[in-house]
Amino acid sequence: SSRPSSIAISPKAGLDELISVALARHTSLQSTRYRISALEQSAIQAGSLPDPSASIGAGQLAETAAGQVQATLGAQQKIPFPGKLRAQKTVELKKADAMRAQLRADELALAEQVRVAYWNLFSARRTTAVLDESRQTLVTLRESVQARVAANRAKRQDLLRLENEITRLDQRLATAAGREKAAVASLNSLLYRPGSAPLPSPKASAVEAYPPATTLVNKARTQHPEVASAEARIEAARSGVELANLKKRPDFTAGVSYLPVSNDGLAPSSDGTDQVMGTVGVTSPLWRKKNRAAEKEADALLAAETSNLATVRSSLQQRIGTAHATYDAEVNTLDLYSGKLIPDSQQSYDLLVTGYKTETSSFLDVIDAWRQLLSYRIEFEENRGRLGKADAALRRSAGLP
Repeated sequence: SSRPSSIAISPKAGLDELISVALARHTSLQSTRYRISALEQSAIQAGSLPDPSASIGAGQLAETAAGQVQATLGAQQKIPFPGKLRAQKTVELKKADAMRAQLRADELALAEQVRVAYWNLFSARRTTAVLDESRQTLVTLRESVQARVAANRAKRQDLLRLENEITRLDQRLATAAGREKAAVASLNSLLYRPGSAPLPSPKASAVEAYPPATTLVNKARTQHPEVASAEARIEAARSGVELANLKKRPDFTAGVSYLPVSNDGLAPSSDGTDQVMGTVGVTSPLWRKKNRAAEKEADALLAAETSNLATVRSSLQQRIGTAHATYDAEVNTLDLYSGKLIPDSQQSYDLLVTGYKTETSSFLDVIDAWRQLLSYRIEFEENRGRLGKADAALRRSAGLP
């Protein structure tokens, strides 16, 4: 379909299900699949003989001893030099192989995009939840402050400061809602659905334990789809070199002609015997400059594809190293937030609230502790989103599903 359709997605669907939907429906992958099919059909054509030609002649034709030639009927078939058709077909088949490997690389790229959009949505919704929960905390605290102000045990300035913090939270909630709306539209576009179509709530995933970066690099150098695509293009270029060398060889043409003869010729011996003859032709590849240019072109293309393979492998090494380091850093940061910063900050806030009620701590200290706790909780949710996106980058660069 040329327009996105709102297919049903289960409210319990996870990230893997969303990726499957995107891989099945995204138009860029459909386009590549059609291109593969086109190359496969092109290979059939490239490996086939040219269509034969037929001819017919009429007019003032020669008169033989057997009688008057009434017409000429002929058929010719061009026959390329042995090896040319095979080389032509191999070029197209290897191009199809390269496109097929590129399709797998494109699928990895699309899966990464879905993961990134998913984790953007996760961060936006979790940020909204934390902000909403923090607002409720302030609303509950406001009741206590109001009671203390009414009893003349707290300054009205404390209440005004608290109202200001609630208003700021409302503004941040509006911003988070905008982020969530944009993340929903982005993810739906990758699923080829209308931008406002409902999506399941993203769920946090377990932290993966990946092998060392060097292990992933060594595996990717031989098994990554981008490497397979580059290698197939090299094979296509090698067949192109072979084909360019074969262009110096002549092609052949085989033909047969049939000449019907009448028996009313002028000679008494006219008996009307029809004539059949065969012909063999050969091309003369005399234009050496053109053939040398074809060879140089093929050699240059092979050199370019070989260099491209080295570039692909170098890029994979750099991408895997960066993604692996980023992933490890996000894992360490996540542990720091969940293991120490947030628990300690929560304990500090609770103690200060208790101290405020017993008049052993100031309201300003309570607000500062609340701000610190909120900041850590927001950063923790953002960190979980960044960890998911780092995981997505690592999976794509290492060629992992």
